[in-house]
Amino acid sequence: MSKNSVQLIIDGEIWLQVSDFNESTPYDRHFMIKRLQNGHDVFIFGNGEKGCRPSERYGKFSSPYKLQTFTQDDIQQLEVSPNGKKPHNPLTGIYRAVVISNEDPDNRMKVQVKIDAIPEMGLLWAASVVPLKENDRIRPAVGDLVWISFRNGDPNQPLWLGKISEDEPPSVFVL
Repeated sequence: MSKNSVQLIIDGEIWLQVSDFNESTPYDRHFMIKRLQNGHDVFIFGNGEKGCRPSERYGKFSSPYKLQTFTQDDIQQLEVSPNGKKPHNPLTGIYRAVVISNEDPDNRMKVQVKIDAIPEMGLLWAASVVPLKENDRIRPAVGDLVWISFRNGDPNQPLWLGKISEDEPPSVFVL
């Protein structure tokens, strides 16, 4: 990365400016700035394959050559949001939620939850971070209370951390 290159933070991930994609690998997050004949600059995002976006994770970019207008202040802040939208405020901490459904249509052990403290979020599918137990995971039942956190504070990436016990905790914990 050269001294004058720019780093962008997009959806919480750092993208590095490069002069071309020749040295990029499939897992790199790189971009180039190209000046068009009309004088506008465009960002070209790549992942080791010239001009390709890295996967559907970045579906907010409707095309690899999408034109967007950024002010000099945006670039100096080094944080640019897809489609010009400001990112959500990061959600820090752990939230109590009720399980609405545990029938994950994608079979990825997600549970659908509702967080009473953040009603505007609606229903969310939260991924599991619970470790394996005898080749199976502990899946909460509908109506159970679970702890929810958000990966990197991103409201689009909820994680369920564990089930909240309604019983008295044991006097001795076996590790």
